[in-house]
Amino acid sequence: MSERSIDELADAIRRRLDATEQWALEVSRNERGEVAPGGEHWQWVCDEHDVVATPQPGVDELLETGECGNGCYRFSLRSVEKYVDTGSMYPSPLPHFVLTTEEVPSVVAGYLLRFPPARVLADAARDRNMLARLLAEPHGRECDNVAYDDPCECGRDERVLGYLRLLAGVDETEAAG
Repeated sequence: MSERSIDELADAIRRRLDATEQWALEVSRNERGEVAPGGEHWQWVCDEHDVVATPQPGVDELLETGECGNGCYRFSLRSVEKYVDTGSMYPSPLPHFVLTTEEVPSVVAGYLLRFPPARVLADAARDRNMLARLLAEPHGRECDNVAYDDPCECGRDERVLGYLRLLAGVDETEAAG
């Protein structure tokens, strides 16, 4: 396994993380163009009563909340973070209204809550940290006298490449052929 293979896979992982972070930051951008540091946390809220609804996939077909009583099926996916609209006559902190809809399938509502921008950004930061640590792993003494273009003799390159494949989501059979 050559260093070039490691470099190419590391570059592909970086590009994927760059795109993931860009999407997470953009979806966190509120109507005024502000982005919460670290991304937003989301929640479903009943529009009529401003009550937080917790999706229960497998229990409820549609998103609903017992606190409102029956008949509440209009919800907004909102940020937990609040923003002050300084251009308003009555500036008060309001959430970012990401999505407003009726009859949200509970499964869809729950899925969206599992991957808010804040979590996606934290996962990307963790993966970047792991990538940096893998690439910084030193070679063993067996490689001290090996020329730069010669294969690694200590097993470091093979080990790092295996972990990079896991990080990239490439399984061994896919990588081999």
